[in-house]
Amino acid sequence: MLLIYTGGVHLSETIHEDIKRSYAMQNSPTIAAMDALKATAYSMADALEGGNFNGFVDALNTSRRNHYGLHSSCDSDALRAYFDRLEPYILGGKACGAGGGRFMAVVTKPGHKQNCIDAAEALGGTGWPLKIDHDGAVAWQEDDWTTAELRDLTSLARAGGSRA
Repeated sequence: MLLIYTGGVHLSETIHEDIKRSYAMQNSPTIAAMDALKATAYSMADALEGGNFNGFVDALNTSRRNHYGLHSSCDSDALRAYFDRLEPYILGGKACGAGGGRFMAVVTKPGHKQNCIDAAEALGGTGWPLKIDHDGAVAWQEDDWTTAELRDLTSLARAGGSRA
């Protein structure tokens, strides 16, 4: 997987107001798109948890198509240009966030990660490697406290003092 920084900017100033107006519409396309996005998010999670790589990629692509239905600003010529240019090198992908900018996540075809990065750079983007793991994000990891450290900390807490 790669995160592609596109440098794009989300320019719709009225997206929130437009979406709120759409909520009030009978058969709202926004609500339908949100329902579909929620369903595909569950599909992606289930696929990842079950080790179903192809199911994950299928759900990722379905999510991209449903995302375009949220609001007109969630789709752009620039974003589609990235997907068109990267298509020979990716199995799937979607825009991150509201879709108008900055990042997209893609799953590269085996052996094509560098081709994907090169194609993104040709459009002005930057490729950042991304790894999905089963442990989540780890900022740091430290050893468990020793018995002596716990005893010192307990004594310090009971005394109400601080170390200088």
